[in-house]
Amino acid sequence: MNTTSGHRDAVRRIRRLLHAAGYRFRTRAADLPGTPDIVVSGRRCVVLVRDCAAEPDGAPGCSVCGRSGVRGSGPERWQGAPGPDGKADLEAGGWTVLVLTTCEAGDPSLEARLEAALGPPPGRSR
Repeated sequence: MNTTSGHRDAVRRIRRLLHAAGYRFRTRAADLPGTPDIVVSGRRCVVLVRDCAAEPDGAPGCSVCGRSGVRGSGPERWQGAPGPDGKADLEAGGWTVLVLTTCEAGDPSLEARLEAALGPPPGRSR
């Protein structure tokens, strides 16, 4: 898990959104692969928060802020780099995995994206 203040702030913003919408969750579940940042057990969904430019997709930088990759933007820099921690294991175990970047945590459309992944909040029907 990343320990930068940007990461902590992003996780905090996501937790506030989820709690305000009525979802219940736990954080840093050590019993799941990769220790996900947020786990919504009742919906079998986990949220992984990553640095905005640390995704090995070969893109020139973050799609939200435009910041270039910390480790470089070329695919050759990502040869042998590990993917998002535990994502494949979680998906194989039947979990829905939502990978968000630190920049997406401040996006106004995040609440709708979370609801699309988790389903309607408790007490609210579509």
